[in-house]
Amino acid sequence: MKYVFNAIILLAVIFVIRMAACHDTGNPETEIETVKSQETDFSGARLLKTCKNYFSVPQSVVLDGKNDIIYISNIVSDTVKKETSGYVCRAGLSGEVIDTLNIAGLACPKGMAVGDGVLFIADGVRLLEYGIQEDSVVKEYQIPGAEALNDVVISGKGTVYVSDSQGNCIYKISDGGADVFFSSQDYTLTGVMCFDDGFLYTASDKKILKISEKANVEVFKKMKFTPTGIKPDGKGGFLVASNSDGIYAMTKDSSELIVKKRQKVYYADFEYVDQQKMLFAPTGLDNSLEIYEVGQYFQPAK
Repeated sequence: MKYVFNAIILLAVIFVIRMAACHDTGNPETEIETVKSQETDFSGARLLKTCKNYFSVPQSVVLDGKNDIIYISNIVSDTVKKETSGYVCRAGLSGEVIDTLNIAGLACPKGMAVGDGVLFIADGVRLLEYGIQEDSVVKEYQIPGAEALNDVVISGKGTVYVSDSQGNCIYKISDGGADVFFSSQDYTLTGVMCFDDGFLYTASDKKILKISEKANVEVFKKMKFTPTGIKPDGKGGFLVASNSDGIYAMTKDSSELIVKKRQKVYYADFEYVDQQKMLFAPTGLDNSLEIYEVGQYFQPAK
């Protein structure tokens, strides 16, 4: 009888752990599938978990470090048409979905950035400022002339930049409005960018451009592909996503493939958290969120 009781307790513990691994309180009818893997088919990172069945063309992941929360934007359909029904969900660092943000009328949410108590969301031709404590949109920036807002970054001084991948420009948000910060006929901007060490880095045709606060530009690195995502690695280098290969660790003079691309997967605006040595990668058409451990497996070139 004792052994039967212990077996029941063990099964109950296993059930609770599996349910807690990845759950959805926003939509109880949605079943979340979690697949764990300890295999490493590349030297740079190890896949810990893949969370599925809650996401619909996930595009961007951003960390709210103060609350140990990640936000995932889902564009549902890769278009900026008003009739699309995009959404942003909130999850813990282990990938478990907590809820969906209550934002009516999202068209095509893509890039996001967390500032001082707010979440900025690039949505079609407007930029939303979502109050984290208020749990609602507190401000909306209409950007005249915008065609397809793509990525959002915040400088060390708190300046917000948002890119337009079809308008081939970057806007600077100031005084309640948006002004063109950078545009050039010499480069085709894809809208992918990040901020590091006082400079804005943005993707162009098979290049990463380095742009100063005064909008002076230089080519930081040439590549064989056009980046679909860029993040600082915390050590003076970058993690860079490629549709054809996966995710690279890069410096100006070197590159190493750390996440190998799988079939039907493309990586867009992933998030890298240097303190926890974790990488969160939305997989686009595969409708999943992959979580990688990078720590001991990743030693960027000096």
